[in-house]
Amino acid sequence: MNPSIIFYCIIIFLITKFTVAEENLGSIVVAPNRTLVELNKVGSSVLMINKKQIESSASTTTSGILQEFGGFSVSSKGNKGTDPSYFNRGLSRKYIKVLVDGMDLSDITSTQEEPTYIDNLNLISIENIEILNGSQGTLYGGNAIGGVISINSKLPEEYGFKESNYLEAGSYGSIKNSNSFSYANEKLQLVINLEGERSNGYNSFIDTGLAPTEKDGYYLYGSSFLSNYIIADEIEANFNGRFYKQHNEYDNNFSYPGDSSSYYRDDKLYALLFDLTYNQRNLSHKITFQPTYTTRINTSGASYEYDGRKNKLEYIVSTNLFGIDFLSGFDYLKKKC
Repeated sequence: MNPSIIFYCIIIFLITKFTVAEENLGSIVVAPNRTLVELNKVGSSVLMINKKQIESSASTTTSGILQEFGGFSVSSKGNKGTDPSYFNRGLSRKYIKVLVDGMDLSDITSTQEEPTYIDNLNLISIENIEILNGSQGTLYGGNAIGGVISINSKLPEEYGFKESNYLEAGSYGSIKNSNSFSYANEKLQLVINLEGERSNGYNSFIDTGLAPTEKDGYYLYGSSFLSNYIIADEIEANFNGRFYKQHNEYDNNFSYPGDSSSYYRDDKLYALLFDLTYNQRNLSHKITFQPTYTTRINTSGASYEYDGRKNKLEYIVSTNLFGIDFLSGFDYLKKKC
């Protein structure tokens, strides 16, 4: 056989192999259809911010990442730890749905807004951020007309037990630490993350020597876990959870030097999610239960505490007929403030 023909056949084989591999390893997203789908097969406007972009960014907050890669506009309200406002295509955050590992962490005690405090999330354990642009009221409800932000951590892929540690230090007494423990086998994937960061802060007043000055400090610590368990070939369960506590001292128009004991804010959150999925041929049933508890304490001379609880039960059935995805279901939501 002619050697040039053999060489040509080898080149065609390699091109075909790499093309197929690239197609099979395409990015997978959840936000557009609320089910796993390849990004290149989605008709919606979806932006994926991956782990490499997050790690290479100079931003230390989720809002900073969205502003740098997602085209969001962010309005900061002060030093590290303050709650920024963010906008997507001109729509404020009260119109943007935020999910963290599938959980809705919004604060229902904030009147008319119910924001998600995205900067209370440590960036170390975030694997990717999906941004679904455009009105998504049909899939996610009326508070998603400005789009959806899905922030996702990663389950382990390698079998066995694995531990990783991260430590970072900077100016103003800033330090950030993370410890991750994961385990995986043929049926179970589990990861537990323990994270914390703090900063001594800085004095926002001009030191004239006429009055005492103080630094406005900040700390954030928390934990999260994700798990996936294959009960049978057609049944799998996920159990996720997240906790954080954040404290920041601040100055406003009424504050004065040395008033950190009077002007500060505390945020605390507990959230769980349990879902069970049953796949039968071309039909998928999923039932989800999520309880969430948030508490917020604001002090501006006097102290005000806001507590909110919500429980959500949801059932979704999905299928694909003639190449078209169909999704239907119902949910029950109970709120208490």
